[in-house]
Amino acid sequence: MNANIEIDINVLTNLSDLLYSNSSFNLTRRESEILSLMLYQWSIPKVATYFCRDEKTVYAHIDNIKKKTSCATLFDLGVKIAELLRVANITINI
Repeated sequence: MNANIEIDINVLTNLSDLLYSNSSFNLTRRESEILSLMLYQWSIPKVATYFCRDEKTVYAHIDNIKKKTSCATLFDLGVKIAELLRVANITINI
């Protein structure tokens, strides 16, 4: 991971762990990490830079996330994740 982009790693880890452990989604660790960063409104290029990966790789992960969560759009995905966070009583401060 690229250390030049600042983020609270504890918050990222906790959120990523919640998404990873949700058995109804069956996300990989990397998919959970990418989704966590996207919830913080990170752009695809910023996520790709953070993981030292090509943007196409990040898009592939996003497509897999949408398939696994049965979401046609990123908006649908956001609504589904917001509900998960609400049930888990987790607030994200952006």
